[in-house]
Amino acid sequence: MSKRPIGRPKTCWKDDVLEDIKNMNVCNWKKVARNRDSWKKVVEQARIFMSVVVLIRRRRRFEVLTAFATTTAVICDTSCSLVDR
Repeated sequence: MSKRPIGRPKTCWKDDVLEDIKNMNVCNWKKVARNRDSWKKVVEQARIFMSVVVLIRRRRRFEVLTAFATTTAVICDTSCSLVDR
């Protein structure tokens, strides 16, 4: 007899799409999806939204890395064994 895996269940594609629709505040998405032109606009907005999210994440990652690099600088004097002679 097998046991259930530990942790929450994995999300499927449908759950991710519904979460994105909720985050974009699309009302009556099923009705909007029936009209091809209006659904195309929603998909284009989602594309822009996700590209902005990716840019924000990259910027935050860059800011964190640069902050880490500036705070962890090693200061050695000439007597240190880490200095090349």
